[in-house]
Amino acid sequence: MAIIEDLGLTISIHIDGTPVPEYDDPEPCVDDIGDPAYTHVCNKYIEVKDNAEYAFHFSAIGEQKWLSQTSSHGFTFTFYVDGKAMASHVLKAVHQGVRLINQGVISFENGQTVLRRYRFAAVNMVDDADTKRVKSDSKLAKSLGLIRVVVHRFKVFATHPEGYETEKQTSKASALSVAEKALKGRAVSHGTILSPAVETRRSHVVDGERLDSSARPYAIFQFKYRSKVALRNEMILPRSPSPALSVDGLGREEVERLARERLAEIKREKNISVKRELKDVLDLTEDAAAPQRPLKIRRRRDGKEIIDLTDD
Repeated sequence: MAIIEDLGLTISIHIDGTPVPEYDDPEPCVDDIGDPAYTHVCNKYIEVKDNAEYAFHFSAIGEQKWLSQTSSHGFTFTFYVDGKAMASHVLKAVHQGVRLINQGVISFENGQTVLRRYRFAAVNMVDDADTKRVKSDSKLAKSLGLIRVVVHRFKVFATHPEGYETEKQTSKASALSVAEKALKGRAVSHGTILSPAVETRRSHVVDGERLDSSARPYAIFQFKYRSKVALRNEMILPRSPSPALSVDGLGREEVERLARERLAEIKREKNISVKRELKDVLDLTEDAAAPQRPLKIRRRRDGKEIIDLTDD
């Protein structure tokens, strides 16, 4: 759960009712975060699943100072997904300690209220070097894989049912086809699309006044969402250790010992082979004039010596 303790505000992202794993962001986004001296910011990485629908759970916990002052005080939570404003919800004083849920985009169409749920979808990287394509996709890629929830203090005037036509929200999977060069080496694995519309209960509209400026929001929650593999590539998760080497049930140490013994045996066999070859080779360094055995000397009757050069 992402929490800004000083403000008592929390947000978590759920898949099938279960919070997704969260990790601290060692290199948080610094663009468009307002005034650091004024705006409280929480930065997280989250691990997501391919093609999974998700929802935001948000709340004010404890005795939240702003909400406790008067019943007309509240907060607006505006949800930006991949750089696009998707929904805005008001958390009123009466909601303190209550968990609110944003499941997707709600619109009023053809006389009925419909909901299109958020869904994680894998990014399809295309090897396209076309300059126009790369330039266009670079704008999309800048915020792809990023969720920003911007919180402002709000003064509630009135609440009434929604009963007017709103813009139909659609999101095509083709929007997640991105030129690889546009990502500039970022390990972005997923984006968000909207599921088909389903009928839902009628929503309400809250009239009021936002008290914090756009340049200085009250708080910002940022979530970079990635697959487990992408989280490892960005060193957010440690890489999986190499599996223990095993041959026919032998452990790594035993296999390494046998390998050393076999290597030593191969070296010995090579040395023996070389020595055998040397024995079969004539040593040309020896003195050719030197006799291999004593020469036979015979003496003639006249006293002269004769050397016998014939072999036996």
